[in-house]
Amino acid sequence: MAKSITHKNFLLCYFLLMLGLSVPISGTKYTVPWDNLDLNLTLYPVGKKFHVGDILEFKYATFSSAVFVVDLIGFADCDHSKGYIADAALSGDTFVTLNQTGFMYFISFFEQCITGIKLVITVS
Repeated sequence: MAKSITHKNFLLCYFLLMLGLSVPISGTKYTVPWDNLDLNLTLYPVGKKFHVGDILEFKYATFSSAVFVVDLIGFADCDHSKGYIADAALSGDTFVTLNQTGFMYFISFFEQCITGIKLVITVS
């Protein structure tokens, strides 16, 4: 009898563990108006707490912009050559899942970046 209860307890624990692992944990989604020249993107992160798992949705007109993930030097120089493009389709609706802690840097094409279409956030 005790063996049967132990086996049932094991199966119950296993089932609950698998159920818990199958539930996706999603972060907060933030919408970034990526082609709004009237918005100061340096102020965009103010008051926001970004965490690993959060999602940034960059909104812009299709084929009019791009989102590149770069390092500090690429950010400062508006140089995307050592970064990577977040959406090669330039769809106008680019999603980036924050997957690391620390600073993350985003820029657009050079001509747009030098006018302020760039963003730095801190992820915890």
